[in-house]
Amino acid sequence: MESIITDIVKIIKSENNVIAREKALVFYFFDLIRELMKLALEEVDAGLVEETKKQGYQIEKKNKRSVVTAFGEINYWRRRYACPGKKAKYPLDKLMGYDKYKRYSVLAVKDILQVSAVATYRNTALAVNTLSCFNISHSQVGKLIVQAGKQIKAQQQSEERYDGIAQKKKVPVLYLEGDGVVIKGTKKRLEFHRYQVCEDIINLSKTRRKRVQAKEFVSLSRLDALQEIKAYLANTYDLSDTLIISNADGGAGYAKKDFDEIVGYCKQHEHFLDVFHLNKKIKDRLGFMPAMQSKLKGAVRASLRKTHEAHLGIHHGAIESLTAGHSYLNDFSRKLSQINI
Repeated sequence: MESIITDIVKIIKSENNVIAREKALVFYFFDLIRELMKLALEEVDAGLVEETKKQGYQIEKKNKRSVVTAFGEINYWRRRYACPGKKAKYPLDKLMGYDKYKRYSVLAVKDILQVSAVATYRNTALAVNTLSCFNISHSQVGKLIVQAGKQIKAQQQSEERYDGIAQKKKVPVLYLEGDGVVIKGTKKRLEFHRYQVCEDIINLSKTRRKRVQAKEFVSLSRLDALQEIKAYLANTYDLSDTLIISNADGGAGYAKKDFDEIVGYCKQHEHFLDVFHLNKKIKDRLGFMPAMQSKLKGAVRASLRKTHEAHLGIHHGAIESLTAGHSYLNDFSRKLSQINI
């Protein structure tokens, strides 16, 4: 620890330019993390020897590997094991989730995909190269996105994965959510579809929350993702006494009827449009009558407070008095019916 502090002090004193000083510190910290991670991985690999040999495997050789992680590229040595009649394997790579022939770690790919959801491939590469400690080209970003889609599809297995479930779980509440994420590329538009389910949400602090027993299903095909979560719920839970609370943005494929298909039979299903998209829908649908937007939002809030005792509704008489006989009534009624809340 003292040597590290000495190095840091030396860097601080050696640079007069504030930007150059901070860059030098960043490079030092990332180099330190990579070296520590290399040593840690090799120690973990050594600790897997006994357990792997008990499975009938023997050490064949040690090979070097390079993986680009969220904190930079790591070069480390790990053992390759062989066993007659079985495929050779690298237990350390499996433990860390480093897929065969894949250069980037799962978190590195996830971070890149998150940026690409709101930017083009070129801008994604620029953001990654500027803010991380590794470089990537825009063409590599495109390849990662395509590979991620193929990998997600490959991971969608048959219902045999649920054969080990002896008894279905009974839970009082399940929370479901669905949305689509558009990836903007240089040539074509990709969209990932995601459904997620959890049993509870707990507060870790004032700003952090954690989902309990969370599961996500992602695919380039919405129907594939829908079938995945549908199969998971059907094989994992007994929903006969469960309240389902679902939430989405109300877009195509994410309406209540789509979640009804996912859930099937349950005790009760309540579907909500999230606040952001609810406000957006009200604003879009009632753009011709701004004065009614705040009144409708107030009616929604009042309805939510009263839960099932009151439902959203504005009497025609009130509308007529507000519009003073204009031809807004039919237009308003039609647009109001289109707001899925």
